[in-house]
Amino acid sequence: MTTLINKVDFADKMPNGFKKILEILFDLQQKEGYHLNSTEIEALSKLNSIKSLQPIINKILKP
Repeated sequence: MTTLINKVDFADKMPNGFKKILEILFDLQQKEGYHLNSTEIEALSKLNSIKSLQPIINKILKP
């Protein structure tokens, strides 16, 4: 997950299915107790400026 979140490049447009990947990450957090590391938190915070991703990223980053 860390590599995927850190390597995503939105130079032209968001990769297909990226929002779904974030939804799966949220599901892992809720059901399996997955904890984000500091690198993932930093990368998601940067992506939070993208309007369509804000709702799911806010859920993921919520303590």
